[in-house]
Amino acid sequence: MLTASTRRRASALCALLLSTALTAPAFAADDKEVAVAAAPATDSAEGADGASGPAIVVTARHRDESLQSVPLAISAVSGAELAAKRLDRVSDYAIRIPNFNALQQNTRVSALSIRGLGGNASNDGAEGGVGLIVDGVFFTHVGFSWLDFVDLESIQVVRGPQGTLLGKNTTIGAVIVQTQKPSFDPSLTLTGTYGNYGAKQLRVNATGPIIDDKLAYRLTFATSQGGGWIRNAYDGNKYLDNNRWSLRGQLLFTPTPNLSSRLIAEHYESREYNNYYPLSPT
Repeated sequence: MLTASTRRRASALCALLLSTALTAPAFAADDKEVAVAAAPATDSAEGADGASGPAIVVTARHRDESLQSVPLAISAVSGAELAAKRLDRVSDYAIRIPNFNALQQNTRVSALSIRGLGGNASNDGAEGGVGLIVDGVFFTHVGFSWLDFVDLESIQVVRGPQGTLLGKNTTIGAVIVQTQKPSFDPSLTLTGTYGNYGAKQLRVNATGPIIDDKLAYRLTFATSQGGGWIRNAYDGNKYLDNNRWSLRGQLLFTPTPNLSSRLIAEHYESREYNNYYPLSPT
């Protein structure tokens, strides 16, 4: 038979064991939270998605900043990812950038929109509310979005009015295209693809020093061709073809470690028949 003192000791022991069992998960959870909080944060190419990847530097505020530290509604994609996924045209960016869309029927009927707003009046004198900025230069006519942009450092889509930061006609947002800069490390890359309907692509990039640590160059050539994949049964002609090429030359001058200047000359050409409405024979 248990005495009163024995029962009290047994009750105290059970209470102690029960308290330990109840508080142990809480201690474990606290330890886990501390461990997570202590882990170093890293910049990710996927942003809020949490996937690991190289840090992306954005220039939407006219300075080099980490994507995760910029207080803007902005999405950015690195040039390496664009090249790997063959996202060459502005309309292709919609595959990777949420809330962004590009309509590109031809150079006059083109429109950029963010969050469903933007558009274009199909007027040569009209400009949309989504600005297109390439290497700091504002491309005034929306038809410039018809071009292929290759050999890129990154693309950035900034949402919301940006008149103070990015200037003219960015009342809805802006698409910022950054091309690769010349490098003092010599390199030459050559890529080509071939597909059905006579589709061909060629990309050539060359860079290197002209004067060590002072002057470097970069040459980029791109061509994209493909036979029309719609045939007019009446006259036998093919439509919706693809025939464009571009050439970009750059010089990077760095007289001092804190001063640099970049000169860019580029030419784009497109000869395509993509806005054709065949008439029925009479």
